[in-house]
Amino acid sequence: MKKIMMVLLVVVMIAIVSCAPSGQSQSNSDKTAEQQKSADVKTDTKIAADSQADVKVDANVKTGVDVDTKVDAKVAVSAKTEATANTDTAAVKDAAVDTKSDATEAFKTLLNKKAALSWKVVYNLQSKAMGNTVASELTQYVASEKKIRMDVTAQGYDTRSYFIDDVLTACTKNNDAWKCYTTTPQKDDTKNTENDIKAGSTDYTITAAGTKVVAGVTTDCYLIKQNGKSVAITECFSSEHVPLYIYYESKDVTSEMTASSYSTNVDASAFVIPAESTAVSTTTGGSNCAACNYLSGEMKDSCLKTC
Repeated sequence: MKKIMMVLLVVVMIAIVSCAPSGQSQSNSDKTAEQQKSADVKTDTKIAADSQADVKVDANVKTGVDVDTKVDAKVAVSAKTEATANTDTAAVKDAAVDTKSDATEAFKTLLNKKAALSWKVVYNLQSKAMGNTVASELTQYVASEKKIRMDVTAQGYDTRSYFIDDVLTACTKNNDAWKCYTTTPQKDDTKNTENDIKAGSTDYTITAAGTKVVAGVTTDCYLIKQNGKSVAITECFSSEHVPLYIYYESKDVTSEMTASSYSTNVDASAFVIPAESTAVSTTTGGSNCAACNYLSGEMKDSCLKTC
């Protein structure tokens, strides 16, 4: 019996000894598996993190590309806007030059046509000089550039000025009797604006100034400025090219002539001098106003302002 128990004890010991390595190996294997699994999880986490980092990098790169694209687009738009603005500015300048050029040519053409006309125009005239204003009626007869008559009625006085073939004859009416004085004006340096423009002078800037109703008709107007000087003239012409409105402005004098009626027919009798004239010498440096010095009082003032 005792022997049997010893055998069983040995068997159990052998069994314990035999099982011990197998149980330790399983435990180590499980531990290794858990460690590997943990490592795999960490690796997967790292890979996921790396993937997220890559995604962020890609997103940043894409954002950078978008920013660059937007910047490029903005630069392109800015460049296009600047180019358009420059083009528009150049176009406006060119248009302004063309407009002035067109106005100048149109005005020159009008003057050439006007030179071949004859007319009679009755103007209401207002002149301002040295703080004084004179209102009068002026009637102008034109047969040609060498044959002109101007009548002025102001403050009860009548004067006539005849410019015929470069000879000036000034007549005044006193007690129903006419007295006339004739002189031959010397050539001077006074510029004739219209002749200068027709000759192609660049001393003037001409622009279209719209339309104006004068004497019951619609006229075309032009503004003429003398470059470098405070002189400006506005002239408005009928469809026949007759001047119906003239406004002259300088530093010291303004004059406005507004037609109340006009005709393109002038009788030759209009240029017959009403009385025998007395020849006088020119005493004012060749001015067309020389004959005014032989008048007196308000008649002289009126003559000087309208000659």
